[in-house]
Amino acid sequence: MVQEHRKNDLVKRRSTSANFTDDDIPEISQEELAAIYEYNSSLANIDSEYASVQPMSKVLVRVFLLEPHKTENGLLEPHTQLLPVPTNSGYGSVMQIESPFPYSNKAIVIATPPTFSMIKVGDIVQLESNPVKPIVTGSGANASVHVPYAYMHPSANTIEIPTSCTNKHYGYLLIPFHEIATKIA
Repeated sequence: MVQEHRKNDLVKRRSTSANFTDDDIPEISQEELAAIYEYNSSLANIDSEYASVQPMSKVLVRVFLLEPHKTENGLLEPHTQLLPVPTNSGYGSVMQIESPFPYSNKAIVIATPPTFSMIKVGDIVQLESNPVKPIVTGSGANASVHVPYAYMHPSANTIEIPTSCTNKHYGYLLIPFHEIATKIA
C-alpha cells in the first residue's frame, strides 16, 4: 500500500502528456515550507547518535532538500519526479509523482570509515544521481516510493523510512564512496 504523505496524498499521478493549470497543482503549505527551510539550515548541527556511527566501507551523509518550485501565479508546488510506475498488468508507465523524498544531490558528511582521509565529517559533497533518486516498488495499489540507500539509526526502532523532514531520522543515506561526485566545501 502506498505510504501516507501530506493529507493522504503521497502519490499524485498525472499523465506527463496532459496540460495542467495552477488549479491542478497541490499547493505546499507555509508550515511545510518553513519545515524545509529549517531542515536545510540545521544540517550543520550533526546529531550525536548519527555521528557515533562508524561505517565500515560506506559514507553516511544527510541530504539537503530541494525547495518547492514557485509557479507563475506565485503558488508553491511540491517537488515531483518522473518515475517508472509498474501496473498490475506488468506494463510500466512513466508518471509524475509527488515524492516524499525531495532530495537534492548536495549533502553533508555525517560519518566515514576510519580509513578515509579524502573527506571528513562536516564536509559538503555533491552526490551522483543514484543515491538520491527515489524508486517505485510494488505495483498498482501496492506501489510504494523509497530511496535505495536510505539509512536509519537502530534507535529509530522501525524499518519504515520517515517521510517528514521534521523527523530526526529523515534524510540519511549510507552510500558507497564512488557515489560522491565532488567535495564542495
